[in-house]
Amino acid sequence: MPLHPFDELVALLDREREAARRADLDTLVELQEAKRIVVEQISHSELPRDRLAELAEKAHSNIWLLRHLVQCLQGMINEGEEPTYSATGKLPAPGGGSSRGNA
Repeated sequence: MPLHPFDELVALLDREREAARRADLDTLVELQEAKRIVVEQISHSELPRDRLAELAEKAHSNIWLLRHLVQCLQGMINEGEEPTYSATGKLPAPGGGSSRGNA
């Protein structure tokens, strides 16, 4: 028996979260098309706001995990390089020092 699109998306988001935890990039790429199809199905159905809020919360939580994964991968690519900008968007202080307190 096929899952309701809501339940299918919950399962896909759970798989996405696990793939992100394992840094399984192949699975993350594969899940994108499946999520797109299910989201399209959900957009044509009427779900209660609380169910939509649940999906949004799960997806948002995955976004933070995926952003962290991207930062880790970028760190691996740029290993040993000085950052161009600090976390606040400012250029680092000359000599690699902290830019704290520099406006």
